[in-house]
Amino acid sequence: MPPVSLQKKGRANKEPDFLISYKTTKGFKWAILEVDGFYHTPKRRAEEQERERDFERNGVRIYRFDSKKCYREPNKVVDEFLELLKIKINIYFIYFFLNKVQQNRLLTN
Repeated sequence: MPPVSLQKKGRANKEPDFLISYKTTKGFKWAILEVDGFYHTPKRRAEEQERERDFERNGVRIYRFDSKKCYREPNKVVDEFLELLKIKINIYFIYFFLNKVQQNRLLTN
């Protein structure tokens, strides 16, 4: 069960689009890849900023990408995300991300 601070009003759940855990020399770190689309209205964005503060207070960095770029260039988005993290993670995440983008594309068409 997520902390109470992540169970606030608005979005039915406070889970991120992609939550990534990776091992560093100092232990594990976490990062979030968020895909922003047309549904990110100003009101929704304000709610998400509140959610982001909850994650960032707990050391989880959030990286946002435009949904159009994710659909058109998913490999570039993953490369940029990994470059931002300065890590290499296993191919499973990349496969999972590409699958999720394809599923979303099918749902929106």
